[in-house]
Amino acid sequence: MHTDTESVNRWATAASRCFMCTSFCPADEPDPPQNVWVRCYDQERRAEIFWQAGRENFAPILNYYVQFNTTFAQVGKWETENLR
Repeated sequence: MHTDTESVNRWATAASRCFMCTSFCPADEPDPPQNVWVRCYDQERRAEIFWQAGRENFAPILNYYVQFNTTFAQVGKWETENLR
């Protein structure tokens, strides 16, 4: 069996860099949600919100906060819902 030592060394170096980065890299803030869309149910006065989570960047996303306004006025009271 023939082993390409150079390829093995490159893989080991890349693997150790990856381990070092995941172990020691400082966390950055998570990316915002992607592909956000809303499904409205007018008769029931409710809505569903769908999204794909953005990258965590070594900072796990624990909650999402959704703000909404039910007055249909630009200057109204905004409410916040915590989604876990």
